[in-house]
Amino acid sequence: TLPQAQKTLVKLLLALTRLDREVVLGMELVHIKDQPHLERYLADMSPSSEAEFLRAIDYRKTWDFHWPPYREVFEVALRRGVRVVGINSDPSGPQDHLLERDFLTAQVVVNEIKRNPKALIVIFDGDLHVAQDHLPLLVDNLIQREGLRPAKRVIVHQNAEDIWWQLARERREDANVVSLAENSFCVFNASPIEKLHSYLSWVSEQDVLDPPLVTSTWDFPEDVDGLGDSDEEEEEDSDSDSDSDSEACDDDED
Repeated sequence: TLPQAQKTLVKLLLALTRLDREVVLGMELVHIKDQPHLERYLADMSPSSEAEFLRAIDYRKTWDFHWPPYREVFEVALRRGVRVVGINSDPSGPQDHLLERDFLTAQVVVNEIKRNPKALIVIFDGDLHVAQDHLPLLVDNLIQREGLRPAKRVIVHQNAEDIWWQLARERREDANVVSLAENSFCVFNASPIEKLHSYLSWVSEQDVLDPPLVTSTWDFPEDVDGLGDSDEEEEEDSDSDSDSDSEACDDDED
């Protein structure tokens, strides 16, 4: 829900496409099975083509975050010659198959490495997906299984709240980028309050709020302030986090 998240991706694409390398962008908002719809849209980014694309991928149901920032990403990708692929999936079953979805995404990444080992692959995905024991580990395992050269990797997180508050305690909350490890960084373009405001604004625009999948795990006294039989609700954040993170894979050892 935070437009700044997509702005960071645009800046990364503009920088990476200055290099003499093919750039491949994997987008979570597009399912793997919808790749033909994506390619038709990128071939003709007219208003009618856009409307057909959003209808074909059922955007209102599968994603439904503010569309214009994502349109800008696709426009930049088209102008800069970036290959765009869908990386999301929807395994059957009532629960969220996070690990299975990550495995399917890893297969897309490795297929792109096999197609062009010199390509720079940028994966725009939620922070749960790019955790070290999820997508990065699965990609490494598949690369080893396929007998490919180990890939270099840089992970760029965005607006991690724990880190922001730590910086605030040190009076360094104006920092733009923080190095977390040798190959891991966090970009800041919004405060936790701004993130919350963006999310609440998005929620207020939804026609219907779906009920939570699980009940609350904390108790609420029935007689507080005369609230009586108020229902308990708990909101859960999905892994399609508004603040998506990026993982870049580089198979060039030079």
